[in-house]
Amino acid sequence: SVVSTQSTGYLQREIQKCHTFKSLDEELCLIPEEEWKTTEGGNPGGTKHQQMVRRLEWELEQRKGMKGKLETWEKTKRDLQTDIKKLEQYLNSLPPQLDELLASTTQVQDFLGLKMVQRRTQAEMSAWLPPELYNIYSQVVGYSEYLGSGAVVTINGDIERAKTNNDSSSDIDEPVEIEGKHSKRRSAAQDPGKKKVFKAHPLTVEVIVPCDDGVHAKVLFTYLLKLRIVTVGISLGHNFK
Repeated sequence: SVVSTQSTGYLQREIQKCHTFKSLDEELCLIPEEEWKTTEGGNPGGTKHQQMVRRLEWELEQRKGMKGKLETWEKTKRDLQTDIKKLEQYLNSLPPQLDELLASTTQVQDFLGLKMVQRRTQAEMSAWLPPELYNIYSQVVGYSEYLGSGAVVTINGDIERAKTNNDSSSDIDEPVEIEGKHSKRRSAAQDPGKKKVFKAHPLTVEVIVPCDDGVHAKVLFTYLLKLRIVTVGISLGHNFK
């Protein structure tokens, strides 16, 4: 009877193991069974075990197909990235080549009066003008080209300082020069507040207008950062450059 009790207990434990047994396929993320039955491989016939085997085989084939598509797309992605990199390298090599081309045609441009290099430089500098000066520059250039007045518009100054300029940067005492007038100012040590008030933008717009008898009028536009105003200096002379 002792042996029989031990055997019974052993069998009960084994039966319990069978009831609590979990197959690895139960941990897989499969599509819902009802959805699988609507597919070509979803044959509802046979036992549940046979249905699960067919379901797993179908899932395996689907995942193999998806893996193949993924590998194809990844290869396409790598090929596109390689092509894009080549195009970027090509585009990056164009500006130096264009600069060399423009430099080699400088004499021809001067002979034909094209001034392409000068126009390109001025266009780059105009992007760093304050809005007030840019409006003056663009309108005067437009009027000059449309009316053929012969006025010459030039942007002068330090473009590198203009790129890093702001209202509070740089404490260098730089007087605002107005053509045709002489202005004295105290040093920064004597009046630092005045220096900041009259601080000018690094770029200016200069307009030279031809008048009668070979006389030219030079108009200089300067923008004061703190006051947010444009000052105008005018002078008359010959052979302005």
